[in-house]
This record gives sequence, C-alpha cells and structure tokens, in this order.
Amino acid sequence: MNLLGGEEGRGFAQLMQQLPQERLTTASIAVARLERAVKLTVEYTKQRHVFGKPLFAMQNTRFELAECATLQRVCRTFVDDCIASRLEGGLDVTTAAMAKHWASDPACRGVDRCLQRSGGDGDMKELDARSL
Repeated sequence: MNLLGGEEGRGFAQLMQQLPQERLTTASIAVARLERAVKLTVEYTKQRHVFGKPLFAMQNTRFELAECATLQRVCRTFVDDCIASRLEGGLDVTTAAMAKHWASDPACRGVDRCLQRSGGDGDMKELDARSL
C-alpha cells in the first residue's frame, strides 16, 4: 500500500498543515523573479541608446524603474518578515496567504513593467529577459 503522510484517511488535513510553507515558497519565488527583472532592466536600459542617450537617462524610464524597485523592496521586506516568522514557528495560514498574494500579484505587474522598458527586444531569444 502506498501511503502519503503518517495516517491513512488524513491526506487533505496533512496537506493543509504544509500550506503556509507552500505559500511562502511561492511568495519567495515571485520576489526573486521581480528582483531579477529589475536588475536586468536597469542593466538593459543603461546599455540601450535611444535618441542619442541611454534609455535609463529618460525621466519616464527612471520613474518606472523606481516604482518597480519600490514594489520589489516592499515585497522582499514582507516576505522576509514572513520567513522569520515561519522559522520561529509563528506563521499563520492567513499571513502566508497574504504573502503569496502580495508578492505574486505585484511581482507579475512589476515584471511586466520591466519588460515594457525593453520594447520589442524583450521577446528576443538573445536577451535574458525571456527567463523572467
């Protein structure tokens, strides 16, 4: 007989016990992707020249990247706090769900905004942005 977990008939309950950890893992991955997107986009916009100057020098680009970096920092701070709470045994299901939502939704928006800075180049195989 194949048995997942310690007790027969308690699979769902046992699964639910690990839900905060799974949600925290999802939140951590989302934050890491946003951090990578911001890093790659800053590098790209400093190298890409438009109208004779780096894309990074344009005010709108800097505003967009500042907003993405702010999202990234807020998400990272909240997720790090949740990780510390989890390590101390105090992360509840509700806060874990909040971390997953707060990290994944803004991360998707932030990655999309970063990708917009590259215009059509973000779809090119040669650029690292494809792995975001």
